[in-house]
Amino acid sequence: MFNDVLTSSRGPGVIGTLLAVIVLGGFSGLGLMVLNSDEGIEISDEEKIEANKEELISLDEKAETQNARLNMYRVLREKTTEMSRLSSASDRSAQELTRERASIERLQIEVQNVYEQWANYKDQYRKNERALWIGKTIDLSETKGESYRESVITGITPLRVRLRLESGLRGVPYIELPMDMQDQLQFGAEEAAEYEMALAGIEAQKDKDLKKWSEVQREAQAGADAAAKVREKARIQRLIEERRAQLDARSAESRRHSKDAAMWLRKTADAKRTGKMSMNKSKVTAAEARKRAADRAADALREKIKQLKAEAAKLR
Repeated sequence: MFNDVLTSSRGPGVIGTLLAVIVLGGFSGLGLMVLNSDEGIEISDEEKIEANKEELISLDEKAETQNARLNMYRVLREKTTEMSRLSSASDRSAQELTRERASIERLQIEVQNVYEQWANYKDQYRKNERALWIGKTIDLSETKGESYRESVITGITPLRVRLRLESGLRGVPYIELPMDMQDQLQFGAEEAAEYEMALAGIEAQKDKDLKKWSEVQREAQAGADAAAKVREKARIQRLIEERRAQLDARSAESRRHSKDAAMWLRKTADAKRTGKMSMNKSKVTAAEARKRAADRAADALREKIKQLKAEAAKLR
């Protein structure tokens, strides 16, 4: 509150009043000191004057201090007012700058729209003009030779004009066409470069797609080969099991015929000791022949199993 009073318009009056009060208080103190001196210890005039001087000096120092504080508060008030003014000016400048930026952005959008509309207009005009030339007969004999005297336009691209001649179809780069024809058909290096870049992009994408398709085909073929290999291994394993079963049957048959031959051989020997006539010898021969046949079949099956195992090993 004291600071507000000092910094207000009433500050100087208040300070002056305070100084007056302080000075009056000082003189009152001096008067009391004089009265007290009369009642008590006697003080010389020189001492009184010296005491009054010191009191006045002290009062002057206090007054200077108060004046310094008053000046400081006055400066602070002026600085505060200036800062407030500058802050208001800064806010107005920021608002103005925001409006200017918004205006610039609107203008940029409008300019971009104009450029786009102009580009669309040129593209549409070029398409319409070139469409009108399809089917026209032109004479390029002066620059391309007599065979180009009656050339029928069959197509137009940014790079060339396709013509139908008596000798067949030909393509003529646009730079070899007459200048008036180039102007009418709106040919230009910029469009040609963009068209070539587009073609290059299409070719690159085509190569990429072809490479991807080849990879897919290779993966599919690898999968098919793997599946075929699995099926082939399963088939070979089934054949091995079948041949093993056949081998077991042939081995059992061979053992059975071997037992039959041994049995008939014993019976023949018994008949010979007793002097009886016997036809068992032929049975022995037949049993041994069947055994040899079973052994040969078993050997063939073993060889076949060996071959099948070798085929299965190649598929791993």
